[in-house]
Amino acid sequence: MMKIKIRTHKLYAALLSAVVLILLAAAIALADGSIDTINKWAWGTNAGWINFNDANGSVTVFSDHLEGYAWGENIGWIRMGTCSGSPCTHINTTNLNYGVNNDGVGNLSGYAWGTNIGWINFNPSDSQVWVDPVTGDFEGEAWSENVGWIRFSGTAVDTTDYNVNTNWRGDLITAIYENDVAAIITNHRPGAASSAGLIITDDGFLNQSGDGIIFGHNNAAFQGEITTDLDNSSADKRWARIWQLDVNDEGGDGGNVMLTFDISDAGGNDNPATNFNPGGTYYLLGRAAGSNVSFTDVPVVSQSVSGDSITFVVNANNLGSEFTVGGAQDSPTAVSLHSVSANSGVNLPAVVIAMLFLAIMSGVILRRLGNAGNLPPVKM
Repeated sequence: MMKIKIRTHKLYAALLSAVVLILLAAAIALADGSIDTINKWAWGTNAGWINFNDANGSVTVFSDHLEGYAWGENIGWIRMGTCSGSPCTHINTTNLNYGVNNDGVGNLSGYAWGTNIGWINFNPSDSQVWVDPVTGDFEGEAWSENVGWIRFSGTAVDTTDYNVNTNWRGDLITAIYENDVAAIITNHRPGAASSAGLIITDDGFLNQSGDGIIFGHNNAAFQGEITTDLDNSSADKRWARIWQLDVNDEGGDGGNVMLTFDISDAGGNDNPATNFNPGGTYYLLGRAAGSNVSFTDVPVVSQSVSGDSITFVVNANNLGSEFTVGGAQDSPTAVSLHSVSANSGVNLPAVVIAMLFLAIMSGVILRRLGNAGNLPPVKM
């Protein structure tokens, strides 16, 4: 009997551990995007309303394609493609490999299919549907030979504004780096973009339509003298705030961008005594996204200091993971803390809360199991 009870304890422990691991994996998984429950409507003059998040079928946005179904009361179901899961790219040569593709910065192309209306082109010659990875809004128009234009945002006849919106934010890790998301993207967002302490400016990188960088931070409160995870770098200290950069280089030809780290924008105090020193030694630090390994030095073209900010010019080929700024021991990196954390209104992601709760409950349950002597045996 006791042997069976021990198996019972081990079985419960294994199940609880498995659930915790699943939640941990979900927290660091690369994000796909669901459609908003309210902002889910597209409109076609000849097709009527099209629901991208119907109760019986919805659309999912991945960084390389769309999948799932949209529903129109007048036209029936529209299928986004034949792929299931990522990575996947629709070839669009037959009815067995059709679908809508995403180039990584939100430019959509390829075909969806409606049994009652035929093919729908998401990149016709006069328009293209784009998903803004900063706001999640769909923009532009798709074309159907049988029902005409399908618009993803606009104003209805009754003056009601409509649009389709998703929580897709590129390949940023959902539970960690989707704070103050920003982007530079050819044609759509070519200007400098800022994410609470990091400003990225194009310096020759944005050339093709699929070139872009989507980035966000880990929402760490500002601190300038963190000494952990630096064993493989030349730095003695670093910032606590870390940014993930999702780099999309369509042609693979690189090009420079400017990364400016700004103390006051990151939540620190602009203090001449602790600002970056023009004569100091500083490093751009990088590591694989979602890891806890040591940072390494990232090669840069040049660097310059101005007040409470430091700018690195770097080739985009050397980017695409998570980054922060580090310095030598005798080089100030702003040790003063701001009175409140920047972006303090962002709530802890639900998945992280669930992980913490389950971890605590696992310990409680396991302690009770260890003290219990009258648990029923597992029936074998």
